[in-house]
Amino acid sequence: MSPTEHSFCDPISFDTRPKGIGRRHVLAILGFVAFALSYSMRFNLSIAIVAMVKSSNTIKPTQPVDDIMFEKDICTRNLVLHNHQIPQTNNLTKADDEMYLVIPISSDNDTGRNKYSFGDDAQKPQNFGPAGNNGNVTSVNEDDGEFDWSEAEQGFILGSFFWGYLITQIPGGWMGHKFGGKWPVGIGLFVTALLAIITPATARWGGFQAIVMVRILQGLAGGITVPCMHTLLARWIPPNERGQLTALVYAGMSFGTALSLISSGYIIHYLGWPFVFYITGGATILWFLLWSFLVYNSPSEHPHINSTELKFIQNAIQGYSDGEVSKPRRPPWGKIIRSSPFWAIVFGQLTETWGLYTIMSELPTYMKTVLHYDIKENSLLSALPHFLTWCVGLTVPRVGDFLIKRRYARVGTVRKLCNTIGMWGSAAALLGVAYAGCDRTITVTLLSVGIAATGGILGGVLVNLIDIAPNFAGILMGITNSAGTIPGFLAPWVAGIIIDNDPSLNHWRLVFMITAGISFTGNLLFLLLSSGEEQPWNNYDENEDDSITNQNDVINMTEIDLTKFYSLPVPDVAPSSPENISIHD
Repeated sequence: MSPTEHSFCDPISFDTRPKGIGRRHVLAILGFVAFALSYSMRFNLSIAIVAMVKSSNTIKPTQPVDDIMFEKDICTRNLVLHNHQIPQTNNLTKADDEMYLVIPISSDNDTGRNKYSFGDDAQKPQNFGPAGNNGNVTSVNEDDGEFDWSEAEQGFILGSFFWGYLITQIPGGWMGHKFGGKWPVGIGLFVTALLAIITPATARWGGFQAIVMVRILQGLAGGITVPCMHTLLARWIPPNERGQLTALVYAGMSFGTALSLISSGYIIHYLGWPFVFYITGGATILWFLLWSFLVYNSPSEHPHINSTELKFIQNAIQGYSDGEVSKPRRPPWGKIIRSSPFWAIVFGQLTETWGLYTIMSELPTYMKTVLHYDIKENSLLSALPHFLTWCVGLTVPRVGDFLIKRRYARVGTVRKLCNTIGMWGSAAALLGVAYAGCDRTITVTLLSVGIAATGGILGGVLVNLIDIAPNFAGILMGITNSAGTIPGFLAPWVAGIIIDNDPSLNHWRLVFMITAGISFTGNLLFLLLSSGEEQPWNNYDENEDDSITNQNDVINMTEIDLTKFYSLPVPDVAPSSPENISIHD
């Protein structure tokens, strides 16, 4: 079977597909749980740090009320100020998109709160301010943490995980390629879980430096999981199921993030922030036991696989028809470096993760410092977009597989369409957020739509390596995911530098616009350079010339084939008869 036929559709494979839940589905389900737990441990700190850190100097302890109430670049909506005298004035006017306060009043009021709006024409009420403090604010937050870390330090802590994560990407890909993916994935998450459990004690003992070190070590352990999981999927998942089953596995990322954000708020409220780490770490240890007994490196190694399913997988996956892990091929690095579809995936992962990690790391902080949600509201609303991402990530790739199966579209077209939904959809929504101001409803809606759209990439750039190079999917995923890891520590750090303890609308607007611009550019490159066709070098002869200096197939970036951009079929020759037509993707 030729690569083109294999990557487009194999109707025989669908005719012989075994019924019911098979061992490949068990792998996909446990893979889903693996990434759900992995991302829970990775991003639970994003919500926990809101409770861990002392109140931000967003509104400074001695800042005059004048500066708070009438600063048009700060949202004070639903900001609670304590121990203030009740304003006595009739000069207050409502402004639709400006700021207002909820001020505690006497205890005989059912709600204990009264709302006042301040617009452009409003006058500051007389005698407004904390009693006995000459109009200065003395308390602005009910929940004060125990660590005194600045915005830049918080961004560094959130991003430090990715310093270690970056280091082990390529070694992880090599481990999966040479030894199989089961134990690297399992042990990597097991170690990450142990480190999560000791995080609270470490933070209290060593402060900023200690928690940064723990996060780096977690990154080192977790960095091997994605490339090794890619190796497992390449050996277990037939081409025409790759979209939906691979999407199921990686949808665990958004599901785990959402579950972590929701549960963390309530766990912090009722049990305290340390239990966020204890619970996710303990659950991961239980998962490790199931993974150890139920998952195997390849179909032929599995002692309980049905013979029908084994034959189906082996016939469908050419590169691993023997199902063995021994003596893996040496990657043809020269040909890989000259491959434009490979670079499309590198650029795609680098840019899509910038937006992903910016939102995942900074959204809880935005909800607290700009929109002023409390810890439970914060966790719930921060999680909502990720639940929607999970739904989109399961739906869009499944539709894509249907289009491929029915021959309504080719693999390359489906990958580009899914990726465009994910990256340009989110970019458009983030531009809307940048100009939504203090309107909570519009902002939360646009954030939800924008983050949900990123689920489309599960049917795009994230699965594309298995399309073009299933024999080297794990080791190449180590390289491309290394590029995708850079924004993990760079994006939160850049956001922290821009905000710099001043979470004004203008500063956050700049963060969102930079993110949207990067997403737009990355998807444009993916549209121009990517392919859904298995590349010739995936099954190359090791005796062939693989010199990087071979000029026969060096990429000429100035001569981009626009037919690939639109994924239109083009005949090799003027067709004089139907058999003369050869289709390219």
